[in-house]
Amino acid sequence: MSITRSLGVLVTLGVPSIVGSGIVWQASHNWMAVYVYLIILAFAALGFVDLSRK
Repeated sequence: MSITRSLGVLVTLGVPSIVGSGIVWQASHNWMAVYVYLIILAFAALGFVDLSRK
């Protein structure tokens, strides 16, 4: 996968991070839950981009 496509995938995954963070915050009112959600999403995004490079 080219670098531009990888960056496009990461930018596209920015939408779930913003919307999902708001949903997690609204449900829990806890910043730690939001951070955990973002870390899980970041690992999933990096794994997806890394697997797509092969």
